[in-house]
Amino acid sequence: MLGSLYKNKLPHSVITEPFCKDSLKNYYPELYEPLRENLKYIDEEGNKAWKTSLKDIEKVLDKCFESANGIKHIWSHLDLEGKLQNEFILNYAIRKKIKIILLSRNNFVLRAISLMLARQSDVWSVETENDKSSVENFSYKDINIEKLEDNVNEYTKYLYRYEQVLAPFDYYDISYEDFFKTLETGPKEKIYEMQLTELHKLCKFLGGHPKNLDEEIVNFNLSKSRKQNKKDILTKIPNIMTVARHAKSKWNKSIGVPIKQLRAREDEDNFGQILNKEKKDLHNKFCVNPFDTFEVLKSGDVHLCCTTWLGKSIGNLNDSSVEEIFNSEKAKEIRRTINDGTFEYCKHKICPKIQGDYLPSKEWVQKENPRYSEVENLSPKFYSLSYDESCNLSCPSCRVDKISWTEGPQYEKRKKLQDKILDYVLSEDNKEPCVLNVTGSGDPFGSKLFRELLFSMDGEKHPNVQIDIKSNGVMFSPAYWKKMKKIHNNFRNVYISLDATTKETYDIVRRGGNWEAATNNVKFLSSLVKKNFLKHLRLDFVVQHTNYKEIADFVRLGKELGACQVCFQLVTDWGTWGKEEYNNHCIWKKDHPEFENFIEVLKDPVLIDQPYVFLGNMKEYVDYANK
Repeated sequence: MLGSLYKNKLPHSVITEPFCKDSLKNYYPELYEPLRENLKYIDEEGNKAWKTSLKDIEKVLDKCFESANGIKHIWSHLDLEGKLQNEFILNYAIRKKIKIILLSRNNFVLRAISLMLARQSDVWSVETENDKSSVENFSYKDINIEKLEDNVNEYTKYLYRYEQVLAPFDYYDISYEDFFKTLETGPKEKIYEMQLTELHKLCKFLGGHPKNLDEEIVNFNLSKSRKQNKKDILTKIPNIMTVARHAKSKWNKSIGVPIKQLRAREDEDNFGQILNKEKKDLHNKFCVNPFDTFEVLKSGDVHLCCTTWLGKSIGNLNDSSVEEIFNSEKAKEIRRTINDGTFEYCKHKICPKIQGDYLPSKEWVQKENPRYSEVENLSPKFYSLSYDESCNLSCPSCRVDKISWTEGPQYEKRKKLQDKILDYVLSEDNKEPCVLNVTGSGDPFGSKLFRELLFSMDGEKHPNVQIDIKSNGVMFSPAYWKKMKKIHNNFRNVYISLDATTKETYDIVRRGGNWEAATNNVKFLSSLVKKNFLKHLRLDFVVQHTNYKEIADFVRLGKELGACQVCFQLVTDWGTWGKEEYNNHCIWKKDHPEFENFIEVLKDPVLIDQPYVFLGNMKEYVDYANK
């Protein structure tokens, strides 16, 4: 409460939800006593209401404001269960010319879910260890999708009502996410600073002076306002994947739950069982990824491999430096599991390198480079820039609509991550050879951030930095190649995702693409291989129900277009499909009605043309088909 944030300890001028008896009891006991009998819930025909009349409440508020000095304000939630009360408070504030703060949630879906979880557990705030324990140990039930929609619709209508009523007046509009956005994720020294910046603006609006803030109390109060229904709580909801997908498809809102990781665990259980494959013995094998890779996601979370194959994060780039994260205890622990041959954090049954037997021997790797015998004091060699999902396509397996971050908070968030990586990689002190992999989450040429990077980087100043590109190929044209002339000599590998051999199939799986442009650009890129500008050109094919009949033809198309290699990968669930729809695309599952047809396709001799064909996690199925 802002009245308590000042060093001179001004009397409280706030009633947190004036209809709550505890607020009056704690802060205005002299006002509470006369009204205590009336300030109780009654239940009439299933409806909750207050015995106290609005006129009596108004008298209480008047006395509160008469007795308080300094900042005077009322705090009231946009509460779905308190419409009458909130309308009254709003009108009261307007009538009394009280300054109004409209605090809402950008992610209205999460707000509705939080409300529904609180109703289940009856824990409305987490201020003590008992509260925390109650939330963490509570057995949550399914979220009713219909009720979720009702809550979201009600909340958005109610917020719109507030905005309409307040439009003629001077009020302060701020979202919860803006006010507390860095509290849990940013570096400690910056969290505090950023929150004070927002708080200073608010104080000026209210007529207070920021310099009089008691910073210790500010920090305490803000810390109490952290989100309560965090990711680990949400994952306790039995139907959380259904809820997350519905939120994405209906409102294009992410609720922060790693659907692909949850589904990956589910798939891992099913994958190997289909062909009765047991967990592989990897004690004599080695993977360099956890010793080289630094993959950054949009959240700032850093991984040592693709999150689909190794889901454990080793730190957050918003919190720590590149060096600190790459040599964190989490990172070292993952590397130890590679050295001891357990690969404990890897998803054995769906990792392409493990399933395809593409891992080299531990003895050979460590003999060739002793660096791989160490688990600490290492620097990344491969930076995977997966923090910007911007793309010129909207492939059905990946997303609902096109995503393009060109300005605003989302763009700035990603730019901050990019700047931090580039400041480290392109610093004059860093002369270590490394690779920038652009991109793992969208398309580099569909992203303003990545275009800025590729068009402005001076390769002569950074000859130690090589570039890998992952793209759909539609925009990777001769014209764009000319714009990147400063880094022509920095290019290493290019990976183009086509997923089809015919225009008809391509138009389905690569929604929004251009078959002619993509294939012509591939031919152009193959000419760059011949001119030694590119070391390697690979064409990628994500196997699913829509395109599996074109698997063998894709190998032939790759050779026709001049690719150095073709790669196959079984489709991953990114949360855009419902479970039934996703399973329909998993033609490799033995209970799929077209499983036998899939196996017949894999009998084509062209698929065993190694090393031209990289089968990844499809290899066990090719082996099964040709045994």
